[in-house]
Amino acid sequence: MVLTPIPQEIVKEAKGLYLGDILGQQLYGPENAKVRDEIWREFAKTHPDYSREILGLRCAVKAALVTRTQYVPQAITAISLGILELEVKDANERVATREFLVNLLIGRVLLRPGYINYDLDIPKECSELVSKIGKVTSLEDAVRKALSVVPGADYL
Repeated sequence: MVLTPIPQEIVKEAKGLYLGDILGQQLYGPENAKVRDEIWREFAKTHPDYSREILGLRCAVKAALVTRTQYVPQAITAISLGILELEVKDANERVATREFLVNLLIGRVLLRPGYINYDLDIPKECSELVSKIGKVTSLEDAVRKALSVVPGADYL
């Protein structure tokens, strides 16, 4: 967990990389993951003080994207019911922010990519995530907070 504020430039670039992950998943499917991993690795190398947090965020998002392809949409909706209220004004950004938080939640409840751990109390996990992140006012705000709460990673 990061104790110092994440620099704004890192937050903005991580947000852009996340949106690129979503777009790449839609356009190219899972085979795009290796290319995206390399992009995230390069980004992490340019910010060594935050590289664990950057790679941790990528791991969580990548695992969630893999999992989303293996479950029916209703299962993902059921998992994400606790993430309903956001203080994001713009409707499009609210949808993107909610999806980002759902991806974080999915990453939190996995045994491994593609396999949800149904032994966990998923509503409780959702409540804990919402509690840790707190009030979210934008996608950028959600990314900033996520970089501070996702488990760090040393590699992809």
